[in-house]
Amino acid sequence: AARIQFDLTPTDTSSFLFNFHYGESDTSGVRFNHRGLFDPEAFASGSIALCADTRLDQGECVDALGYAEGDADPDTVSYNNPVREQLKAWGTNLQASIGIGDYNFTSITAYENTKRESVFDGEESPLNLLDAFHNPRYKQFSQEIRLSSPVDKKLRWTVGGFYFEENLDFTGTFDLFREVRDDIAAAAAALNLGPPLVLGFNPTGGPDLAAQLGNPIFAFPTLSSLYEYDQKVESWALFGQVYYDLTEKLTATLGLRYSEEDRTFNYRSSLQEPFLPAEGILLAETNDELENNKTSFSDLSFRIALEYRANDDLFFYTSVSRGAKSGGFNGAFLLAQAQTAPFEDEQVTAYELGMKSEWLDNRFRLNLTGFYYDYKDLQLFTLQSTAGVPQQILSNAPAAEIYGAELELLFRPTSNLQIGTGLSFLETEITESFIGPSGADLKGNDLAYSPSFSINGNIEYIVPLNDDAELALQADTAFTKGSFTETNNISRLKSEDGFLVNTRVAYRQGNWEFSLYGRNILDKRFIQYSADLSDFGLDRVQYNEPATYGVGVRFLY
Repeated sequence: AARIQFDLTPTDTSSFLFNFHYGESDTSGVRFNHRGLFDPEAFASGSIALCADTRLDQGECVDALGYAEGDADPDTVSYNNPVREQLKAWGTNLQASIGIGDYNFTSITAYENTKRESVFDGEESPLNLLDAFHNPRYKQFSQEIRLSSPVDKKLRWTVGGFYFEENLDFTGTFDLFREVRDDIAAAAAALNLGPPLVLGFNPTGGPDLAAQLGNPIFAFPTLSSLYEYDQKVESWALFGQVYYDLTEKLTATLGLRYSEEDRTFNYRSSLQEPFLPAEGILLAETNDELENNKTSFSDLSFRIALEYRANDDLFFYTSVSRGAKSGGFNGAFLLAQAQTAPFEDEQVTAYELGMKSEWLDNRFRLNLTGFYYDYKDLQLFTLQSTAGVPQQILSNAPAAEIYGAELELLFRPTSNLQIGTGLSFLETEITESFIGPSGADLKGNDLAYSPSFSINGNIEYIVPLNDDAELALQADTAFTKGSFTETNNISRLKSEDGFLVNTRVAYRQGNWEFSLYGRNILDKRFIQYSADLSDFGLDRVQYNEPATYGVGVRFLY
């Protein structure tokens, strides 16, 4: 990666900051573990039964092809396909600030260009069950302008406008059950079932076919898919914010933003096999002829806030704000035309109340925050098993809420010692009836990745040495309660409670710093993410990183 910047100040009231950056990356992708779901003894006898929960994380249970990882070690995995991601990105931006009398005009112009290629082994096994390739190409341009009033007045304001344009081209493939294509073809030929099964192509699967072919794995679909799309997004917004000092200590804020967005989404998914026509078998598409490739959104957002500064060490604030996240189209692999329908924009009204304070001559800090978020048409992603091919579904829950509180404490008993801690409490719920992709009503379910409790702590001690050198001794710890990783709230897919301890020792002198660090020094391992691929008889499971140690050198000039 490289970056170059030019900061020009031709006058006392104007400045120009130009930035150009470029980067390339060729890395192994995120690694997952294979967790089989089927009872190995039942599978060996020709039937399918789920494993007992107590066996799931022991590496004993098998997937739809009969493979088991074989042990409970999160760092022992096997792949048939290298997990790799290649990325090239470059961009540039220009920020101009120009004084116009007592007022300030700001312009920010930016452009980004990104190309990515990724290949991954979707089932994390040495068998060719689920392989995928993604190739997105992304370009975006944005322009923002702002005009601000003098900052030393009782009434202060900022007004501006924003324009954004994005173009995304995407190509992706999924190859399912390639491992058993020859077996299916041979079995089908022996039974004289005829094409397409005789050529090893079974796009639907099913128990009847499994019974005909005498093997439970033939109940699963086998297909090679291609999905491509280009998406264009164009949006603009006008915004303004006003600050008014009601008294010397009390300030009111009012902000408004109006935005509009248009999306065009040309999509096509198909099944691809050598014996099929070049265009494959169409599954789903959007285009101008079908008039199903465009959607638009508009939104009026606001923020109302009060801030009370009792003194230099005590500050209270409260706010009510409303924002929106635009809707769009599902860019995943779609199996049916009905799945091309766009999802709606999401709206949230947020209420916050808080305090920031310093005590004991700035040696003790206490910050408190309480919040409540009221969602309408909450956008939800679900990887839904279907007794066929897992579906990647984007939909809107009619209503949901999040509320919680956060506490931050920092204590400096001496100039060399600092001790801190933070606590967070969180509750989430889908509050109205919502029939999810599974057909169940998800009302009352938790939102994904929403731990109900977390706590962290840190301590740093500075040891002064000779010649203006110092030794910094640092340690921090964190605990996070496990939470659901998807909206169906399947207990098997919950993340586990996580506990980490990290340490660092740094020697500093002048412009130099030499350090030793250890992360997760107790080597605590826990599941932090799970994806439901039960249609293939497995879960994709991701553990946290193991104990890691390293050294660092910094030079600051």
